[in-house]
Amino acid sequence: MKRSEFLRSGVLAAGWLGGLSALPAMATTPTATWPSSPIRLIVPTAPGGPSDLVARTWSQAVSTDWNAVFIVDNRPGGNQVIGTRAVATAAPDGYTLLQAASSMATMPLVVENLPFDVNKDFIAVSQTHLTPLVVVVNAKLPIKNMVDLIRYAKEQPGKLSFAHTGDGSSQQLALRLLAQKAGLSQLLEVPYKGSSQAHPDLIDGRISAMIDPVSAVAPHIKSGALRALAVTTASRIPAFPDLPTVAESGVPGYEVSSWGGVFAPAGTSRDVVNRIQQALRKTLESPETTKKFSDWGLIAKTSTPAEFDGFVKSEVSRWRAVMLAPKT
Repeated sequence: MKRSEFLRSGVLAAGWLGGLSALPAMATTPTATWPSSPIRLIVPTAPGGPSDLVARTWSQAVSTDWNAVFIVDNRPGGNQVIGTRAVATAAPDGYTLLQAASSMATMPLVVENLPFDVNKDFIAVSQTHLTPLVVVVNAKLPIKNMVDLIRYAKEQPGKLSFAHTGDGSSQQLALRLLAQKAGLSQLLEVPYKGSSQAHPDLIDGRISAMIDPVSAVAPHIKSGALRALAVTTASRIPAFPDLPTVAESGVPGYEVSSWGGVFAPAGTSRDVVNRIQQALRKTLESPETTKKFSDWGLIAKTSTPAEFDGFVKSEVSRWRAVMLAPKT
């Protein structure tokens, strides 16, 4: 995407930064009879990914607790715009929710002419999880750790290629941030439609490296097909406790995680929003769910609506600065 396109889209992000502090006015419909119909939980990605797994886990638990019906509705496509738009235009009655990914914070930067306003058309309910990423390289490369990777990139500019899953994806953002903090130039970005499409080329050596969710590449790391160098989180993760973080591997201050959370259409009753948030907290903070997420390479995470709203603000600001910075 051209820098001018980012700048034009950046106006939308700036508007979100200014507007999120004032949440849209919400209805005051009492929750005494809610829910009395099935609740549709829209996931704007394909089945099997982190957002889908998380949505099915918490909705099943809450449906049992409430004796209610949840329908998980996967609507992938259009950089997650298709499914997200369905929630933006839904009635604010508590019967349509969105299990969004971190692309919610970057959509205004990478998608022009959005058919909805991410600032005005949604209410943040709660964060649900963090998705740690890991730096992996083709196992045949003479790169054993982050120090080797940085040295290799600097000594052979233009030779190191990184796969990612498109403009504004967590993989691309993690790569751009690494390049900026480590002073790397001429890294080749190779976009793919998804992680699974990139992995064969990475394993066969047609691509050098990738920063991908742990949950996606863990099998390839364990089999030896890919070499893991470091995780992108602030602390080491239970799935690979011996794997250092990028920050402790020579790039201080580096920290990236993808994330997910629940949103409702603007105008949804505050009582309904709070009730959903409280149910999410009860479910996601249980030892059973925490263990299940850890096994998937995810970290369960909850927040209040206000906390999640503030977190999204900070993500918009952070990634806008990264994406609009001159590419070295």
